[in-house]
Amino acid sequence: MYQPVGTRKLNGTSDSMLDIFPVKLRPKDADVFIGYPTTEGQVSTIDAQIGSTFFQELAECIRENYKNKCLDKMFTMVTNVVAREKCHIDDFGEYMHIPQKVSTLRQPLYFKKHPLIRVRNAQDFSSTP
Repeated sequence: MYQPVGTRKLNGTSDSMLDIFPVKLRPKDADVFIGYPTTEGQVSTIDAQIGSTFFQELAECIRENYKNKCLDKMFTMVTNVVAREKCHIDDFGEYMHIPQKVSTLRQPLYFKKHPLIRVRNAQDFSSTP
C-alpha cells in the first residue's frame, strides 16, 4: 500500500480527485531496519557477566563508527565479528551463530548525533555522513 507524501493539482483550479495526483509516493514499509542477533530458528548466546556478544559488538561498533559509517555498514561489521565467535552451550558443545538484518532502507542511514543517547527527532538522522 502506498501513502502520498505530497500532492499537486494539475490545473490549479479544480478540486476534483482526478486533478490531484501524488507528487512523490513512498511505500508504507519503506525505510525500516531490523537487526536480529541470530537467524530464525537458531539461538543466540548470552554471558551472565557481560551480556550478549551481538549487543556488545553492536554498541561498540556504533560508538566507534557512527560519525562516518552508515548503519548498514556497521551491521555488516558486527555480523563479521559475531560470525567468528565460538560459544559453548552445555548440551550442544561448540556453537556459532550469525546476526541477520531485515532492511527496506532506500538510502544509507547515518547518525548525526551519538545514537545511544536519546534521539529527540528525525533531525538526528541523515542520508549523508
